[in-house]
Amino acid sequence: MFVIRLCRATCQEEAKDLHSPLAVAVEVAPTIPPPPAPSTQPPPTDPPQVDPSPQLHADSSQASQPIPPTQQVEQIPITWDGQKGFKPDNNVCTQAISDVIELMLNEPWLNFSEVPVDVQKRWFEKWAEGFTWPQEEDKHIRKSFDYRTARRYQQIMRDLREGELQRLKWLSEPLRERLLHRFAIDPGFPKRSAVCKVNRASPKGGCLHTRGFCDHSQDSCTDGNTSSTLL
Repeated sequence: MFVIRLCRATCQEEAKDLHSPLAVAVEVAPTIPPPPAPSTQPPPTDPPQVDPSPQLHADSSQASQPIPPTQQVEQIPITWDGQKGFKPDNNVCTQAISDVIELMLNEPWLNFSEVPVDVQKRWFEKWAEGFTWPQEEDKHIRKSFDYRTARRYQQIMRDLREGELQRLKWLSEPLRERLLHRFAIDPGFPKRSAVCKVNRASPKGGCLHTRGFCDHSQDSCTDGNTSSTLL
């Protein structure tokens, strides 16, 4: 019995020693590893940065350059020929008038006198973009333009009535039909057409008048006793 008690006391003493702070500290203390040996290899270097979009930089540098001015149309020097045309080349000027009519005609006007004044002005300004002349001839140049435009418009309407469609490919079909309809219902057209035929048959051509004032901007020639109208 005494031996058993002695064994128990011995075990209890050993247990107390195991739970003492010193024992616990010895058991749970971590093992610190030795410091690593210094590396003899050189540190890695970053690869050079490559611009992924060089074209964008090129474009931006080009965009910073000044934009050249828009090239202006070279104007042809002209003068008034003293009558109803232009110098030095009347054909160039009248061809430019035809180009303006083909570009800007958009209503079924039967003759140039029906074209509104503001539209006539825009036609003249468009035509004038290609020419230059002395300022003192402004009035004569404008009158010559109106006269030549009225004559050219007359020829276009004559081609339309006579079915010369090969010359009028530029004229849209809806506008062509509207013009023909207006000619069909215009009560004064037969009389004006007969007058124009007589005028064209005259050796002088154009308007048959020997005196009076011819207002080409209105496309008509009048005096005190006679009157003839260009169509």
